[in-house]
Amino acid sequence: MLHNLFAKKDLPITIPKSLQEQIDTVARARDKLEATKLAYDIITSKYRGHRVKTYLHLKKLLNTDIDKIWSQSGFYQCTTQNYLIRLLLVKSGKFTNKEVKQKFTLIWYIGPHQYLKIEIQENQYIYLDPWSKTYGVEFGQYAHGFKSGKITKIK
Repeated sequence: MLHNLFAKKDLPITIPKSLQEQIDTVARARDKLEATKLAYDIITSKYRGHRVKTYLHLKKLLNTDIDKIWSQSGFYQCTTQNYLIRLLLVKSGKFTNKEVKQKFTLIWYIGPHQYLKIEIQENQYIYLDPWSKTYGVEFGQYAHGFKSGKITKIK
């Protein structure tokens, strides 16, 4: 996933059965906002971020095997967690790949960090940052600087 920090990685064709079940759950959502919340909850209940582990487990950034990623839980870097959310949203049919954008910021003013900007309606966006939930960053917000920012509508 290291290269995914700067470019979108292609979504896999073959999906593990237990992951496909989660995709099907997201597909049953009433609307895009509910689908986004479901995907966020699925990923944040399985994975978490951690400042120190981000650097101590750089090897995990090289893992591109969706079966291996999905079979694990616990810590994963922001890029992998965001990749999984994009996979859930796009494979559910609720979103196009273009509606799920990768964005970048610096956290604690020194660490590069990826979050997602998701178009839930025309010209209406929500930010997702599952990695930062561990640090109190809520649904609809993303980490930057020493705090989080919340913007749900961008012109």
